[in-house]
Amino acid sequence: MSATDTHPSVLLDCLRLTLTEAPPLCNGILKLSSAGDLELYYGRESPRFIDIAHAVQYQDALDELERTCDPAVFGRNQETVLDETYRKAGKMDAENFMTRFDVYSTGLIDAVRQGLLTGPQEKKAIKAELYKLNVYGRGAFFKPHVDTPRADNMFGSLVVIFPTPHEGGELVLRHQDEEWTIDSADLLSGHSDRIAFVAFFSDVEHEVLPVLSGHRITLTYNLYFAGNAGLDRGLAGQLTMLQPLHANPDAIQDALRALLSSKKVLPRGGMLGFSLSHVYPVPSTWDTGDANPRVTIEQGLKGSDAALFQACRALGLRPRLRLEMDESGKRYLFKWMGSLTEQMDDSDDDIFADDSGVAVYENLQTLYESDDDTTTDDTTADPNTADDPTVDDTTNDNTTADDDDRCSEDEDSDSDRDSSNSPAGVYWVTELGGMNSTTREYLRYGNEASISCFYVNVCLVADVKPAKQRVARKESKAAGEPSEAAANATAE
Repeated sequence: MSATDTHPSVLLDCLRLTLTEAPPLCNGILKLSSAGDLELYYGRESPRFIDIAHAVQYQDALDELERTCDPAVFGRNQETVLDETYRKAGKMDAENFMTRFDVYSTGLIDAVRQGLLTGPQEKKAIKAELYKLNVYGRGAFFKPHVDTPRADNMFGSLVVIFPTPHEGGELVLRHQDEEWTIDSADLLSGHSDRIAFVAFFSDVEHEVLPVLSGHRITLTYNLYFAGNAGLDRGLAGQLTMLQPLHANPDAIQDALRALLSSKKVLPRGGMLGFSLSHVYPVPSTWDTGDANPRVTIEQGLKGSDAALFQACRALGLRPRLRLEMDESGKRYLFKWMGSLTEQMDDSDDDIFADDSGVAVYENLQTLYESDDDTTTDDTTADPNTADDPTVDDTTNDNTTADDDDRCSEDEDSDSDRDSSNSPAGVYWVTELGGMNSTTREYLRYGNEASISCFYVNVCLVADVKPAKQRVARKESKAAGEPSEAAANATAE
């Protein structure tokens, strides 16, 4: 059965499933080529040395390392807190120890980039900033938390677990109702020449279960995007990647193409909306001369979010990122985050809305306008009907030439929508997640206090041509004519 004959609900379910298939983590085991990689030095006034590879013979040395560490603190919103009912562990800052293990020379960072990132992101260089050494002795743990964003180009964390004997201390990661458990004690049991590792996106919730015996010793790195990658260094040891077993970024593009091939999906054209799988860091404050935080988010999209953005572009759509906002009990999509109340309360203009009650605004000053800027009825959000949507045909006489200028900023052109005097439907393929708020207080636990950046929920919207034009485009492409995506790339 072709996509054109398949019921839209089946195509939608396929796309939704594909967007959630890629795990937000990669993990594995790296056998080291040099025993020296596991040497650890610490102590400024009284230098100490531990050969982790033979640590089983020196339990006293591990006990001394644990005693030397400071109690590990954590972040609760803007505060740094010491509370051993929530986190009990030892920590040593990076400037207070040295290790010969190197994430670059071993090839581990290249393996993480290929295992965690997809599509164009695989070509980006990664800066791994050594953050802390943690020692989890008997009874130590860390309850569920999300790593604190330290910069807007920080995208993940890497945890390296040394082969010190221990039981318990499993790392449990959770994201979008999925859960993964990394049992380093089991992975490293009987092997003193390797490390276990797990890299994950920074918005993934995780916890360390209580250690039952022994010492769980880890290095934690903050991961940042840092331009384009150079040549892979190659692995200095033997690596076994446990997750993901395979990655297929083309699957999202194939599923989206199948959805758009159906004449029953948004037959008159409209807008597809996707609540992204991950949240993204933005600066707590920024000036008008600073880099646009939304552009920074686009450059640092993670996992399936990056694959979705690339799939939209490859299929000739113009994907745009928007912030999901909750202001005074109303839900909006905005280019920028700010205080919205005054601008909303006095507005008499119609809003381009969908059936979930989320209004689409292009920025703080200008509403999202089709040719007549009318408000849609609930039926416009149903992509499964070929009937014309019922709309309010009231026209807006206030549209000015300035409205066209605002679209060039990020390819926000209305040209993909039907030019008739009725707005097209809006359909959310994935449900909107938690909404950002400029006023609501919330409690968040992290590995340190949040100061310079905070996480925001982001969605992707893309205009879709009417079904007849989509079919015509597909047929012209099959006939060998240049694709719209290629034409856009040439024009840019």
